[in-house]
Amino acid sequence: MTGPDGARARIAHRVRQPVDGQLVRFTTTLTEPGLPRPVRADSTLRFLPADALGEFLAGAGLAVEERYGDWDRSPFGAASPEIITVAGVSPGRRPCVRG
Repeated sequence: MTGPDGARARIAHRVRQPVDGQLVRFTTTLTEPGLPRPVRADSTLRFLPADALGEFLAGAGLAVEERYGDWDRSPFGAASPEIITVAGVSPGRRPCVRG
């Protein structure tokens, strides 16, 4: 990747194995000539099945408005590579915001 100043940086992601059920843990490393040493960040992503995601959203005061099977807005189905969910505030509810 090239930054606005023209400096080239390298970003690498390394998934930690084994993947633990719904959780994927990975490390991102940023290396750039202007940095004294690489910058590392550890992250965890949680991948829920569609029904569990709907329940999770409902518990937060949100409702599924649309669901797609990929970024091209193709219909969601069992063989879909993605779960793209559009959610909004459930009627009569306020969303639960934690921060």
